[in-house]
Amino acid sequence: MHKYSTDGHLAGVSAYKIDGHSITVLFNEGWVYLYDEEKPGLHHVRKMQELAKQGSGLSTYISRYVRENYHRKWRQKSGQTTQYRPL
Repeated sequence: MHKYSTDGHLAGVSAYKIDGHSITVLFNEGWVYLYDEEKPGLHHVRKMQELAKQGSGLSTYISRYVRENYHRKWRQKSGQTTQYRPL
C-alpha cells in the first residue's frame, strides 16, 4: 500500500493501493474497503485513484459520492502493520 499524503491536513484515509480497475483504501480506524468496476463503478474508481495519487480529497469524495457502495469491507487485523511502498 502507499501512504496517503495530505500535506499536513487531517484525513480519514491512511493508505491506498491501486490495482488496475480497483482501489483498496485503508481508513485510519483500521477498516479496509475495496472499490472496483462493479461497485461503485469504473467512473468513481478512476476519480478515487486520481485523488489518491494527488493526496487530497479522497475521504471527502468517498463520503459524498460513494458512501456504502463498496465491493468488500474488512477490518485490518489487530497489531498488523501496513507495509508502505514508494510511488
